[in-house]
Amino acid sequence: MYAAGWGGWRDDDGRIVAMSALVGVSTVAGNQTIEKTTYNAARVLKWLNLDAIVPLIEGASKPLLREAKVCEEIHGESGLDTRDAIDALPGVSDRDFQNMKQKHAVVAVEIFETWKRLYDMDEQRLVIVATGPLTNIATFCLTYGQVISQITHGQSHTKGPKIVFMGGAMERGNTGSRAEFNIQCDPEAAKIVLESSFEVIMVPLEVTHTALVTEDVLRRLQNAAAVGAYNKRGGQITELLDFFKMTYQRVFGFKHPPLHDPCAVWCALTEHVETLQRDAFTGDVERVDVECQSQLTYGQTVLDCWGTSTKPKNVKVMKRMNVEWFWKFMCGAIRNHSEQCEPYDN
Repeated sequence: MYAAGWGGWRDDDGRIVAMSALVGVSTVAGNQTIEKTTYNAARVLKWLNLDAIVPLIEGASKPLLREAKVCEEIHGESGLDTRDAIDALPGVSDRDFQNMKQKHAVVAVEIFETWKRLYDMDEQRLVIVATGPLTNIATFCLTYGQVISQITHGQSHTKGPKIVFMGGAMERGNTGSRAEFNIQCDPEAAKIVLESSFEVIMVPLEVTHTALVTEDVLRRLQNAAAVGAYNKRGGQITELLDFFKMTYQRVFGFKHPPLHDPCAVWCALTEHVETLQRDAFTGDVERVDVECQSQLTYGQTVLDCWGTSTKPKNVKVMKRMNVEWFWKFMCGAIRNHSEQCEPYDN
């Protein structure tokens, strides 16, 4: 997934969304196979009434060097399962799906062309938000690394792409004792991205595990969706979160499930405004390396907490998030969409 945003800030959180535009979505094998993640992305775009305007690019079907692994125990067979095996989101016909999906020999081509177009326009900057394994972005780096370095060199990251990824952990992992799922799926890709010339921001488990969907939060999300002439989305949100709650409790023992990926999106949006970012997140630029060799801890994001590494600091690691602000933003975004959306045929 990648998004473009531009400068300027007014008063409220809702303005952040108005300042940003989703310019494309690329899929990757991760929670499910590439075929399923691409189909699910098409369903979500249709659900959001964005299917006609946001390009969908099918990305990598497997990690750079390893076999693909899925997370069916958490996200189900489809990748968007519900407790009662009912489709919470609308389906997409084969014809529409093929029309939506754009094929590229290398997914990096589309990302690079979008970035170059925005780079050449004043005050516009591409922000890539990664909520899965970093295979697509690593391919981007490998394909255009020399050109990217030439453009970003000396820019102090003012116009080069910024990468915000949900993943990694400072201490305990989830699918590994020290590894988080997205990084563990393709640690070699993560290593390439973290050592690239991009400005990289990491939103780890320690942050996302504070965004817990309690009963009160769920009610707030449902109420936000139940506005306007069409209010079916509240039930759909409940169905999706209910399954996630059930599996997360069974596998990890959490009473309330964390909402991982939106934390990275929120971080990317607040990055446009320095004062807002400072209030919304707390983080530090650190040296972070990715373990790729150990069979016990491969995929671990190793933070140089004592400052003993001779390598340059390469990642801004977010360590705390203003959770109440986050939920206000989520409710505001859902409410805003529900008020403006058109009904679809489910």
